[in-house]
Amino acid sequence: MENISNDYDYQRESILVVDDDPSAMTVTEELLRALGFGAESASSGAEALRGLEAESHSFLIADMKMTEMDGFERITQTRKNFSDICIIAMTAYADQYKYMDIIRAGASDFIKKPVDFQELEAKIVRIIKERDLKKELSRLSITDPLTSVYNRRHFFSRLKEEMVRANRQKHPLSLMLVD
Repeated sequence: MENISNDYDYQRESILVVDDDPSAMTVTEELLRALGFGAESASSGAEALRGLEAESHSFLIADMKMTEMDGFERITQTRKNFSDICIIAMTAYADQYKYMDIIRAGASDFIKKPVDFQELEAKIVRIIKERDLKKELSRLSITDPLTSVYNRRHFFSRLKEEMVRANRQKHPLSLMLVD
């Protein structure tokens, strides 16, 4: 299999597939590997959360309808504990879920089962592009374009963080500006 985007190194992406259907989980994991992604699998929500704690993953592709943990709960817990991970929800029961509810819960996108792997790859590539663009915009918003030195926006953001930390730890905070 050849990836659809030559702009991205798929091997840098680590994907955790969560599905309680062993055959669907294995097929999805193997096809992601064939595309060049790093892929692992988990058969339960609890196992997935342990896997995310043990190893860094850039994507979570999770079935919405599983026995021990609801898909919305899994998305919410994952987003709360791993804010940088990209989440794609999948289900064979698409008529039971509203796309906007899944996005509001914290997923990056949604895909129906049986999974069309070209569609899944396209969604992953789009999410990677959006993630990288957000990182670049964030970097540009806090640095001077000429010198690449942090700007006032970054200074005031860090100052707020340090004030909160000083209050929490009950330590004095001093600031000296030199021109």
